[in-house]
Amino acid sequence: MPSSASGKIEKRMGLWTGSGACESLPAGKDADADETFVRNLCEKMDIPILCVREDVKAYAEQYKLSEEEAGREVRRAAYRQAMDAYNGTKIALAHHMDDNAETMLLNLARGTGMKGMAGIRPVNSNYIRPLLAVRRSEIEEYLRKQHTGYQTDSTNLEDAYTRNRIRNHVIPYLESHVNRKTVEHMQEYAEQMEQAAGYLDRQTDKLWNACVKDSDIGYQIALKPFREEDKALHPYLIRRVIAAAAGREKDIESVHVRNVAELCDRQSGRRVMLPYGLEAVREYDTIWIRKKKSEMERWGNGKNGVKECEGKLSEVLLCRPGKDAFDRQTEEGVHLRVFTCEKIPDAFEERLYTKWFDYDIIQSNVVLRGRRSGDYLQIDAQGHTQKLKNYLINAKIPKGQRDQIPLIAVGQEILWIIGYRQNQKYQVTEHTKRILEIQVEDYGGKEDGRAY
Repeated sequence: MPSSASGKIEKRMGLWTGSGACESLPAGKDADADETFVRNLCEKMDIPILCVREDVKAYAEQYKLSEEEAGREVRRAAYRQAMDAYNGTKIALAHHMDDNAETMLLNLARGTGMKGMAGIRPVNSNYIRPLLAVRRSEIEEYLRKQHTGYQTDSTNLEDAYTRNRIRNHVIPYLESHVNRKTVEHMQEYAEQMEQAAGYLDRQTDKLWNACVKDSDIGYQIALKPFREEDKALHPYLIRRVIAAAAGREKDIESVHVRNVAELCDRQSGRRVMLPYGLEAVREYDTIWIRKKKSEMERWGNGKNGVKECEGKLSEVLLCRPGKDAFDRQTEEGVHLRVFTCEKIPDAFEERLYTKWFDYDIIQSNVVLRGRRSGDYLQIDAQGHTQKLKNYLINAKIPKGQRDQIPLIAVGQEILWIIGYRQNQKYQVTEHTKRILEIQVEDYGGKEDGRAY
């Protein structure tokens, strides 16, 4: 069946989108046969038709999308083109009740909130779905009675796509072994969830206004008003903020929302990775959701004199051992301070971009550089060491980013993997007399008057 778009009642048109690689359309001869069927049907019913063909595989590669996503974008673009050409205001899609049940199961399996369980919306901007309350079998029966005929997309019978497996196996099993009205009951549930989701959307709007601020670098959630609101709203706000930062909602799952929520009870400086190159970072009384930057970008590559040499950070001398107390700022954006501490505090705040080291046991020059073969660090108080390479692998840091991470080192021993781990050998203890404090000023040192 062709999708249709209508403006005025007397001006109808049919739209057929053909593709060589699209999840909802067959390729090659099958696509040609389907197009011929739609052309003949539109000619018989005196409906103008616009046919669009697109190489979805090439489109997906160009824009770095899955073929399923690319096919959807190509179809939507064709629909808008047809609507504009015929001065229409709405685009009618042929989704039916079975499609909605498939979507609900797919969302549930992948992890979703209430909005996902509301399924496909009957009205969404210019898109309307007049057949959403009708079963596919009812549509097919009507067409048989009208002697209109219809085409079945051959790819729908294959199990290459998750949706097809739900369509071909999961729903038939539920209807035959659990309840024959499974799809109808899911439709009723979706309508209830749509109403509940609308209410929660309005409440989430109020919470957003109370605790979310956006800026050039991302979105900031103020934790005090966030915690004061009912916890039932927390996941909805978090999901909305992640979607706003990403520019899309697809692939934002419950696990991502839960990981961000857990940051509320974690110490400052903790972070979690999110889809689309995003990260969530706890900074004292706020949580930032923003694009993840490499450590070089955090410092402003070149801005503070941090340079690359053959893809790696070049070496910069920060301080020499044995010097008296000092307090200095380097051109590379590193603040160094040596001071005497007669009594080490029982506990001091752990900050991601400020670290203390036992200055008296440092025997070589302290330098800022990139990684080198043979680098290592001590990982516990018992003296066990680990190769830097193995640490970076275990930390799941992509290979292409490992040469970009700034290191504080003495010889081949790494004092601090900036933004990650500190060498246990140089930890401050009750025997420490002089402390070397190293702070990355450009990222977290003075931003908003806070330090990590």
